[in-house]
Amino acid sequence: MSADSVIARRLGDDFESVVWAHGTSDDEENLYFAIDKEMLLDLDALEEPDRKKLAAIIGKAVERSCTVSRSVQGSIRLTKTVNNEPF
Repeated sequence: MSADSVIARRLGDDFESVVWAHGTSDDEENLYFAIDKEMLLDLDALEEPDRKKLAAIIGKAVERSCTVSRSVQGSIRLTKTVNNEPF
């Protein structure tokens, strides 16, 4: 995952995450027109400002390195969140 290293620096190498991709599709055309990527992390060890900062850093790492996001961005609506915080 393109954001693993930035997350590990803040949460430790053994951090756990769950990543979901929810799609909205057109069955007749057999294609997706929207994907919502949702990452869930245990952020209890971080204060609120640090949680928001981590979400922003994750966003930058994804923009820079995520091949899938870079491939579909602009073609379909793509939203990304960490624990409901947009990035």
